[in-house]
Amino acid sequence: KSQHSFSIIFLESQGEFKTYLEQNINALTEHFQPHNIKMQIDDVSKLEEKTYDLILCNPPYFHRNRGRPSPNHQKMRCRFFAEGDAEIFFAHLLRALKVNGRAFILLHDGGVKHELMRVLPDDVVMKLCGVRKRVSLYSLERLKK
Repeated sequence: KSQHSFSIIFLESQGEFKTYLEQNINALTEHFQPHNIKMQIDDVSKLEEKTYDLILCNPPYFHRNRGRPSPNHQKMRCRFFAEGDAEIFFAHLLRALKVNGRAFILLHDGGVKHELMRVLPDDVVMKLCGVRKRVSLYSLERLKK
């Protein structure tokens, strides 16, 4: 195992996915020994301001009136933002980035990218990293002011 001085927080809004978070933590600790690992079943609004160096994010892709609905409640929460929630989500996520911090976000084509663009502060630079099928990976970096 590699010894590294870093902390990791796994944030999930749905408690039903706690088992998957635990599996991810176990897989990670087979290779690395982080200084601190925390699992938090909560929402993005609870992240502390300018605290995180790296955020990896796979948010819901669509608003409720777009995309393919599912009869499964969990899948609906994973796929769809309620109206107005995307901007709030991205604002909280961006607020949590440290100076020189970076977030990587998966966004579906035709999804909620325009909401992210509306709340993107002047000190955060957004770059396209790659595209696979209809999903794009973006890098967001908070620059020094």
